[in-house]
Amino acid sequence: MKTSSEKLELRKLQSDLSSYIESSASSFSKLLHEPVRQHFSRLADTEISKLEFLMPQISEDVFAVYIRCEGDLRLGMMFFLPETESKNLAAHLLKKPQKTLTELGRSSIAELGNIMTGSFLTTLSNETGLRIQASVAGSSIDTLRSLMQPSVSYIAQSSERIIVGISELKTRSGIILYFIVMLDPHEIKKILAKAGS
Repeated sequence: MKTSSEKLELRKLQSDLSSYIESSASSFSKLLHEPVRQHFSRLADTEISKLEFLMPQISEDVFAVYIRCEGDLRLGMMFFLPETESKNLAAHLLKKPQKTLTELGRSSIAELGNIMTGSFLTTLSNETGLRIQASVAGSSIDTLRSLMQPSVSYIAQSSERIIVGISELKTRSGIILYFIVMLDPHEIKKILAKAGS
């Protein structure tokens, strides 16, 4: 059972992460030329074995863009949406219909992920002073569980627990892009201390 201090830390971390993700939502909005609303749906400190129960229930494969970060802070990030929805997002970005997700469509979503990740990391770094280097973004279509596994293994090298934050970025036209941030529980204090908590 968590102490009141640990619960307070998680609430503060959720508030901080939500504000950093707002910069990604702003970038998303500018690229689509339509409003994007962010809803930070969940932040949890959980056992790795229970992580999948926190994820959105999506019955089909997803298109995901994933990035690992190291430096003063080790974290993993992933943007994803159902594969069928990825065609709608690519059509918005390319301004032409996508009956199937073309290579150009995939590239446009991957570039969106790069831009949104850059916005998040810039805001995080500016607010905390932490230096963070991001890997080259990868992208793939697979089950959500399969796509999350490498990031989880990367983050949870010394623990059986992981902090996961899940946000939904919803466009006016109804596209929902899920944004997940994952970090080791020991990293919480780095963010909170640097953010002046």
